[in-house]
Amino acid sequence: MCINIIFSFIIAALLVVGAGLLIANIGGSYSLKSRIGPASLPSIAVPSIVSSETKNIVEIASSTPSLHIFTQGMRVSGFSDTLSYDGPYTVFAPVDQAFSILPSGVLDKLLGNKVELLALLMYHVVSGVITVEQIPETPTKLMTVEGKELIVQRKGSQLFVNDALVLVPNIQASNGVVHIIDTILLPPQ
Repeated sequence: MCINIIFSFIIAALLVVGAGLLIANIGGSYSLKSRIGPASLPSIAVPSIVSSETKNIVEIASSTPSLHIFTQGMRVSGFSDTLSYDGPYTVFAPVDQAFSILPSGVLDKLLGNKVELLALLMYHVVSGVITVEQIPETPTKLMTVEGKELIVQRKGSQLFVNDALVLVPNIQASNGVVHIIDTILLPPQ
């Protein structure tokens, strides 16, 4: 029997510690600061996230208003097909605000280049189910499905993926788990 658990999260007055400046080369010519700070993200509301053994990762992301751009990227790149049926996977999904700080035109250019978009999205996914409780306090490497490593670490009650803070952890899906993060993860060059 499947048990549906509805979580309502409101994370108000979010303080992001540190600047976390990240530089990327998207489309060959852009630099970007991909870390959300207190000035750009004073709060985030994630209402009615459904954690369910019957909804897959794409359905969970699609039903979460703050993951609209990530969901759009999955569909445009074709990655939603994989994340709908296969698994299990752990997905680190950046909130829409993380994409809003990209320089003008960068998101459109990325959405128009399926190869770069797919590589970026695959860097946000790890094979297997990894919950916050499984992450140690020492930095630990995880291999992404893109083939590059992420560093995860628990610091007290907070979980970090590279420099991204996990805002909402452990959203269970039928084919894995989703963690909502505050920053776009950029693969090492």
